[in-house]
Amino acid sequence: MRALSEVRSRLHRAALLGSGLEVLIDKVAADRCSGYAPDYTRCYLDGAVARAGELVAVSARELHADGIRCEPVRRVS
Repeated sequence: MRALSEVRSRLHRAALLGSGLEVLIDKVAADRCSGYAPDYTRCYLDGAVARAGELVAVSARELHADGIRCEPVRRVS
């Protein structure tokens, strides 16, 4: 079951590549911040481009171990 879940998760994340998402930032470090898309996909952004609680429009670029590496497009709020 776990293997099937991991395969389906990876396929779901792969389908998001190249698309635009809005991400609610929840963790910020000096070199990276992360948050969740509306479907609870974990998204990682290089650099501290936003603060916790901010909504950021991003472009999904690359699969990550447990989410997607994204690039910011603009802040939503």
